[in-house]
Amino acid sequence: MLCREPGVLPGSEYFIGHQDSRFNEAIHPAVMLCGHYHCVYGYGIDRAWYSYALIAYIRRGEMHLDYRGGQYTAREGNILIINCRQYHHFWAGGDMEFIWAHFLGDVAIEMVDEINRLYGPVLSHSGCADINEKLEYMVATFRHEQPISMPWQALRLNELIYYAYPPEHTATPVSRSNQAVAVAIEYMKLNIDHQITVEELAESAHMSRFHFSRVFRRETGMAPYEYLLSLRFNLAKHLLKTTDYTIRQVAFAVGYQSEAGFANHFTEKMGLSPGQYRKSPW
Repeated sequence: MLCREPGVLPGSEYFIGHQDSRFNEAIHPAVMLCGHYHCVYGYGIDRAWYSYALIAYIRRGEMHLDYRGGQYTAREGNILIINCRQYHHFWAGGDMEFIWAHFLGDVAIEMVDEINRLYGPVLSHSGCADINEKLEYMVATFRHEQPISMPWQALRLNELIYYAYPPEHTATPVSRSNQAVAVAIEYMKLNIDHQITVEELAESAHMSRFHFSRVFRRETGMAPYEYLLSLRFNLAKHLLKTTDYTIRQVAFAVGYQSEAGFANHFTEKMGLSPGQYRKSPW
């Protein structure tokens, strides 16, 4: 869609993200808005609170920022990343161009807070160029109205946040095998309430199913599906103890297709039914 905000030049565009009925803010990061702006002096945003986080790559010019009691300038080649639930005021210093995404998701926003705490809201390192490319790919996908699933959004946002960390922060794991397993485990966590196949996990790691299964077992000591069940089981225990979800809601939140199947598996593993575990002191 064309943008008509003050200070935004003709030809700028933005797109509204797509969420489906399975969207769970506590689990899934999701793109809420993204766009590509050409601006002049007069463009600016001054807000006490906005529900989403923002990541932007400055392609030309300067963007000034007041945020968390500090003043910053993001220049060409820099990344700006902020939690918009904090007061923020940013504006164009003159002619400028930037590509951006607003996103939602509790874990993703916690990671933005960590980046801000450790490195500040304006970043300049080798990963910034990767973020530019990934934002361009995201915006182009929306522009061409390609199918956009929740897992696709989760993976793209996970990549953006990963590359926002300076390279020294993400220096390990080093090997491709470790990286592939880390990506697959993150995919499991982001989609834990969905049905997940080994083929999907292998695809997320860019490996064949056979090679991926062998690498995963070597790195973790567990088969991929065994690891997934362990993640689901641990999340189920957490939800039973810390929320008022019904047993049925817990079952679906951790990817089971029926309350009975979840209850049977839980009882087999724990020696207690989900209800008994919830009432237990441990």
